[in-house]
Amino acid sequence: TVQCLLDSGADINRPNVSGATPLYFACSHGQRDTAQILLMRGAKYLPDKNGITPLDLCVQGGYGETCEVLIQYHPRLFQTIIQMTQNEDLRENMLRQVLEHLSQQSEVQYLKILTSLAEVATTNGHKLLSLSSNYEAQMKSLLRIVRIFCHVFRIGPSSPSNGNDMGYNGNKTPRSQVFKVRKVYDVVRKIDVKEMNFTKHAFINQTSHEQEPLELLWHSLDEWLVLIATELMKNKRDSANITSILLKQKGPDHQDAAPTPSFAAAGTEGRKELSAHAGESKTYDVAGKQEACADCQDVISMTANRLSAVIQAFYMCCSCQMPQGMTSPRFIEFVCKHDDVLKCFVNRNPKIIFDHFHFLLECPELMSRFMHIIKAQPFKDRCEWFYEHLHAGQADSDMVHRPVNENDILLVHRDSIFRSSCEVVSKANCAKLKQGIAVRFHGEEGMGQGVVREWFDILSSEIVNPDYALFTQSADGTTFQPNSNSSVNPDHLNYFRFAGQILGLALNHRQLVNIYFTRSFYKHILGM
Repeated sequence: TVQCLLDSGADINRPNVSGATPLYFACSHGQRDTAQILLMRGAKYLPDKNGITPLDLCVQGGYGETCEVLIQYHPRLFQTIIQMTQNEDLRENMLRQVLEHLSQQSEVQYLKILTSLAEVATTNGHKLLSLSSNYEAQMKSLLRIVRIFCHVFRIGPSSPSNGNDMGYNGNKTPRSQVFKVRKVYDVVRKIDVKEMNFTKHAFINQTSHEQEPLELLWHSLDEWLVLIATELMKNKRDSANITSILLKQKGPDHQDAAPTPSFAAAGTEGRKELSAHAGESKTYDVAGKQEACADCQDVISMTANRLSAVIQAFYMCCSCQMPQGMTSPRFIEFVCKHDDVLKCFVNRNPKIIFDHFHFLLECPELMSRFMHIIKAQPFKDRCEWFYEHLHAGQADSDMVHRPVNENDILLVHRDSIFRSSCEVVSKANCAKLKQGIAVRFHGEEGMGQGVVREWFDILSSEIVNPDYALFTQSADGTTFQPNSNSSVNPDHLNYFRFAGQILGLALNHRQLVNIYFTRSFYKHILGM
């Protein structure tokens, strides 16, 4: 249709009353082929009367393939997309979708996108570290860009499309692409972090070429933390000196009065004057050191949040290069090096743990170093953080739902609830179980939240049932630990796995489970 209209002499750049051109409309609907035809025939890249451009519409809709066509004819738009990552009005997931598509076109394009994102993140990071910038805006911008960077980094490039899989709307057409596995891990070896007495096998990654711009930011971060550490050490020495001076001044007042020899009047006046000058000198010394201590505290107050946000960005970049569940050795070394400063930040503002220092709750190796501070935080705050990150990125769903597919209902027998539940859960789709659970007892019609609560309650008692030999009571008689003789039950491994699934589902869906394990077992689960 578009070809026919153009062949008939239609004005390719004719706008409507709002200034929208045919190219504008094609981009607003993600019509990749139409946009390509218009650009091939000389369509101009024009905004509407409100200043909204065709690229704006493509990014807002997440139309990566249409963006690709625009960039082919207007290469300058590539940098425009990179700069859009700083625009809070654009949805982050749409930007990810666009950049993900563009990065999959070739290895060169992939590296170009990552390098450009790293440069923008570095610029934002340096602005954040400059105390004159707006903290809230710069912090959000930096973390947003770093999240996008990490997403693209993990996806990696793919083989270019042969062009045969594009339909009318290329953005919606499924593509069969073979993803290349990007080698980001150099060698597996043992590392020994002396300060942590921590030795384990870990993947040691090379500094990627595309992350080189960020190294400037990490270097600045390191310098800031070293500077604050120096000030803290100086502050401690000054505090000790102040205490010493005050004690010396206070000492004579508490000493018993002793008889003093008689001096001539002139000599007495001279001694009084000398004593007065010495007292003034000590007073000035104490005042100066107290002022220096106050200045140090002011510096920490002004920089703590800014530096913490950059530390979070550093952690995210280190983590995206590691296998899931493994902490970057480089980041562990970083925390060990700046341990005193980080503890100072956390002690001054414990909420920073939940705002920026997520690594203290995600990495068992680092959690132990701050455990006394974490334990001191309100349990409610820790729970909120846990569930906020547990369901991050997941679609909203009810804890209990009535599945469309009858096969998704967990049909269990009440008289053999443990065995039958183990069987149906092992066959169920894990993703659907995380979204919601529907339980029905065989021969009963009841379903709903009450039935699910009853199911969890009964299973929590059955898990520690001595007949299954999975757990035994500890010496205190109130907590349980794994039974060393569980092998007497031939299905003990399957049952242990099932018990873990039930406890995980209970956590995921905020269900109470009436089981208390020993602290050593909890630590073992956490890998501590």
